[in-house]
Amino acid sequence: IGEARALLRLRDIAKNGLAMLRSGVFDAWFPLQKSVAHWMGETKFRKRPAPLIGRTDVRDLEKDLRPGDILLERGNWNLSNVGLPGFWPHAALYIGSPARLRAALGGRDVELRKRHGSKWRRFLEAHEDGRPRAVIEALGTGVDFNSLERSAGADYVAVLRPRVPAPEIVAAVDRAFGYVGRPYDFDFDF
Repeated sequence: IGEARALLRLRDIAKNGLAMLRSGVFDAWFPLQKSVAHWMGETKFRKRPAPLIGRTDVRDLEKDLRPGDILLERGNWNLSNVGLPGFWPHAALYIGSPARLRAALGGRDVELRKRHGSKWRRFLEAHEDGRPRAVIEALGTGVDFNSLERSAGADYVAVLRPRVPAPEIVAAVDRAFGYVGRPYDFDFDF
């Protein structure tokens, strides 16, 4: 029995040592990984005057969108495409304007306003590009509201519409609001 306890103790010491080593490597590696990932997300390996989807296309698309729709997006010349699997490296949640959101949620937006006061107020402000904030997405700067024009101004956009009842859309939008302000997960630890 004494020998078994000694082996278990050695195993625990080894596990602790390995955990400390992993933590130390992570602490040293993560800042570099974050810098490289951020740079790749902002870098295009070919200059082009404008994305394939222009402002007129985005305005036409918006007519058919509903709060809760999921936008899948791709910018052809983004360097980050190299390190991300699949054709669609980016996703955003369309929430629409406050009026559209209120209509889609049947007035249940009151819950969102109460629960996410400062975030709701930020949602009401115009985006830096002067357009309404209409999507929630994770960018290198963190999870934030963005205008549809800025988000969907890509080379390819697909829209997924979950077939779920309105209360589930409310829950999804509520949860997305809860993520606003969080930093981007450069460790990709989902």
